[in-house]
Amino acid sequence: MLKRRYEVMWDISGLQTQQTRRLLDRLAATGPAANRPCPGTWQPAADVYETEAAIVVVIELAGVKETDVQVLLSRNSLIIRGERTGSSKGRRSYHQMEICSGPFERALQLPANVNAETARASFGNGLLEIVLPKQQKVVTRQVAITVISHSE
Repeated sequence: MLKRRYEVMWDISGLQTQQTRRLLDRLAATGPAANRPCPGTWQPAADVYETEAAIVVVIELAGVKETDVQVLLSRNSLIIRGERTGSSKGRRSYHQMEICSGPFERALQLPANVNAETARASFGNGLLEIVLPKQQKVVTRQVAITVISHSE
């Protein structure tokens, strides 16, 4: 009896695998959608790391012009947006297409408060590096209260 239940479960598992394969085959089928791997807005790869003095963000933007990139900083959120223009050298018949083109946007929550006034960005070799100095720690201090008496 136990063996029979196991065989039924194995058959159900095999069915799910077949359905998944069919779905993936349909998605990979050739056609207009297959010629553009990233329909709509795509997200570039990002690395975020922290040093003693700053949060550093590195965004992979090979093939993007620095004039086509916008960096926005608000509180502890960073948004990088822009566009990579695709090749317009006539119609091509691709065998494989993985490089995204078109508009992109990447929003990141920063792990610490940063000073937007001293932030700097550099762009080279397809990498955008944004250095965001950490905000100085807020020091709490006690303020003495003086009492003013109103004598008449």
